[in-house]
Amino acid sequence: NGHWAISDTMWKVMKGKKPYLLNRQPLSVHKRFAQEHGFEIISLQPKIREDGLSKEKLLPAFQFLTEEDMVTSGVHLLARKK
Repeated sequence: NGHWAISDTMWKVMKGKKPYLLNRQPLSVHKRFAQEHGFEIISLQPKIREDGLSKEKLLPAFQFLTEEDMVTSGVHLLARKK
């Protein structure tokens, strides 16, 4: 979860001209977006890691993260349109 402690400027430098890089949105945001756009979550299988940074070390923009967000390093999310 260290990507949530990197400034936006440094993140842009790290991304460079790559067309894709981790978007830094946590699981809670992906779940909310899916539901807000009419998707039903069928299966949610998070990959859990508990060795990341503590919430105090994250940027202010990421202080809203839930405990689930803080330990989820990846997820397989299966959803279907309602």
